[in-house]
Amino acid sequence: MDETVSLAEVKARLGELTALVAAGEEVVITQWGKPVARLSRPDTPCRPVNLKLMRELTARMPEQPEQPEQPEQPEQPEQPEQPEQPEDSETFMPRMRGKSRF
Repeated sequence: MDETVSLAEVKARLGELTALVAAGEEVVITQWGKPVARLSRPDTPCRPVNLKLMRELTARMPEQPEQPEQPEQPEQPEQPEQPEQPEDSETFMPRMRGKSRF
């Protein structure tokens, strides 16, 4: 049985719909009530994983550190001190006109 769902619903239920497709169901996606896409299983089955080869490959990989190194943070420019009291327009505007705005 095919299931028909809206695009908005697919966004909310993608994991659940993927599980249905993996189990053999087909899902029709609609937009404004019209079918626009179909989710279905691939025609070719997935290949089994060769565990022996996988273990050999991972054994040759370098050991990963427990905690990834944090990149150095660039130094932040010092912030000018904020006035304790809000400035009035008589002092604020002349001060702003004297500084570059960009």
